[in-house]
Amino acid sequence: MYDIMIVDDEMPAIEQLQDLFCEKMNIQNIRYYLNADEALKAFRERVPDLVFLDIQMPKMNGMELAERIRRDYPHCQMVFVTAYSNYALPAFEWHALDYLLKPIRPERMEKTWSRFEQVATSMIPQRSTEQVNLSRNMNSESNKAVEIQCFGDFSLQHSGERVVWLTAKAEELFAYLVVHRVATLAQIIEDLFADGPADKASLYANTTIYRVRNSLKNAGLEDRISVVYKNRQYRLEMSGVEVDLELFQQASDVWSTIAMYRSEMLRPIGSLWAIAVEASYQKHFRQMLDEELVDAKREGNLEKIQELTSVLERFEL
Repeated sequence: MYDIMIVDDEMPAIEQLQDLFCEKMNIQNIRYYLNADEALKAFRERVPDLVFLDIQMPKMNGMELAERIRRDYPHCQMVFVTAYSNYALPAFEWHALDYLLKPIRPERMEKTWSRFEQVATSMIPQRSTEQVNLSRNMNSESNKAVEIQCFGDFSLQHSGERVVWLTAKAEELFAYLVVHRVATLAQIIEDLFADGPADKASLYANTTIYRVRNSLKNAGLEDRISVVYKNRQYRLEMSGVEVDLELFQQASDVWSTIAMYRSEMLRPIGSLWAIAVEASYQKHFRQMLDEELVDAKREGNLEKIQELTSVLERFEL
C-alpha cells in the first residue's frame, strides 16, 4: 500500500482528491496538511511515496516546499496541483511526476496514477515504517544509502552526506569511471591528462587512481565501490549503489524519463569528455521526445502534444 500525502490550504480541493482516490484507485488512507510547515514535520516522521502539492499557499508556497522535498527526500514523487497553467514549466525544474489543473478530471487523475505506478518500483524505496526506523538505528555502513548523481552537479553521497575527494582530479576520474565503467590507462590519459606533460601523464593518472581509492576508503565505501585493474583495464565495481544515469536508462515510460532529466550534467566538471556525455544524453532525450510527439500527433492526443511541447520549451530543445 502506497503512502499518499496532500498539501493544500483549501479543504474542498483536498476532499476532491480524496474522493478521486477512493472512487478510482480504492485508496482511503491519505494524509493531508493545510500548510507546508505541517507537511515538513510529517515528512520527518514518515516520508510519503507520493505527495500532491498545491502551488499557491500562504507563507511557503508549493514550489518552495518542492525544493525542500527534492533536497531532503529525493525518492519522493511529487505532483503539482493548481488552477493556473503558467506554472507548468517551472514544475519540471523539480522533476515533478505530473502537473494537474484544478478542477481535476477523473480520467486525468487515472493517467497520473498510472505514471506513478510505473515508476514506483524503480524510483521509490519499498520499505515499511518499521524498516525505515530500523535502518536509521543501524550502525553498519553497509546498510546506509549510497547514491551517485550525474545530472546537474556531480556528487557521491553516503547516508545523505557528500563524499569529500582528496583532489578535484580524483573526483573527475571517479565521475569518468561512473559514466564509462571500464577504461584503459591510455583512454584515461587521453581524456583526463592530455593537457599535462606527456612524460608524466602515466604517473599522474596512476596517482589519481590511488587518490580515488583512498577517498572511497576514507568515506567507508571500499566494500561498496572499488576500482579494480583487470585485463589491462580499470573497472568500477559497485554494489548497492543507486546511480541516476542507470535509473534514467531503465525508465519504463517517457514521463518518468522527463522527471529525471536535467539539461546540465557532471557540473562543475568542464572537460571535453564531460561535455560530450552531456550532449549525448541531450540528443537521446530529444530523440525520445520527438518520437513520442510523432506518436501523439498520429493518435490526435492534444493533451499529450501540449505537455511534450512544454517539455521541449522548458529544456530549450
